[in-house]
Amino acid sequence: MKQDTEIEELIEELNLELNSQHQEIGPSITFNYLLVAALLDRYLTKGFEITGLKRTQIMILSYLLSAGGSLVSKELRSKLIRSNNAISKSLDGLDKLGLTKSTGSKIDRRIRKVIITKKGLKQLKTILTIRHEIFAKATENLNKKDAEALKSILPKMEMYLRELASNKKNVNQEQRYF
Repeated sequence: MKQDTEIEELIEELNLELNSQHQEIGPSITFNYLLVAALLDRYLTKGFEITGLKRTQIMILSYLLSAGGSLVSKELRSKLIRSNNAISKSLDGLDKLGLTKSTGSKIDRRIRKVIITKKGLKQLKTILTIRHEIFAKATENLNKKDAEALKSILPKMEMYLRELASNKKNVNQEQRYF
């Protein structure tokens, strides 16, 4: 009985907090953020299945292209916000497929210079076509004004969230929900 009362009180307390957040930021905005992120993740994963590549590998190829064809693995880690292990594993897979060529530093073995290959560029052409189709389909229900607003808002959110993610001193325990 006592445990049931404690649980009921906790549920009531958390519902009050949830309602307070709803008043502050909108009734379901946090759920919408999470659901949109999860749905987009699934939609992208499904759309890119045809390439046989993981999304981290696809992002690596895209960043290599935007950087003029080569980057150092450390730069990829910071741009993609992935662990050393995840980047190394993805690069090993890309190298094995012949989509990139990595060379290790003679000074620091942890640093690899990564270059996209001709085969990687051909694969990236396919990826860019798929990516365009995915995002066109995902946003086709938006009117022009909303689509433009989304294009404006997302980069701002990305920049700010990267700043928050990289500056751990500013994120206290109460702010860490995940």
